[in-house]
Amino acid sequence: MSVKEVNPASNCYRAILAQVNYLDSVYTKNVHLKEIYQDLTELAFYMMENDGQRVLKGIEQVRLTLNEIEGCSWKETEGNLTATRLILTEIKTHLQYLLIEFGREDH
Repeated sequence: MSVKEVNPASNCYRAILAQVNYLDSVYTKNVHLKEIYQDLTELAFYMMENDGQRVLKGIEQVRLTLNEIEGCSWKETEGNLTATRLILTEIKTHLQYLLIEFGREDH
């Protein structure tokens, strides 16, 4: 029985995408979430091409959009707001891992 090699960077990407999908289901009209989808699509392409420089630029773009999202006023219940903050923090953690994985540790 062979063991499939797991790509940690790919797992991080999938985790981010799942979290963005969840946020989109809660906040269906958030323009910034649509921007993140586009950014993540480009990021996936750069990861597949193993283009480290473009991956780093793609990660930075996602981070900028996340900062814009954090500046938004959310019109949802406090429970959703708390969950949203936790999810945004988790996404940033995954992005930090990708930064390290592709050669640049951000402080």
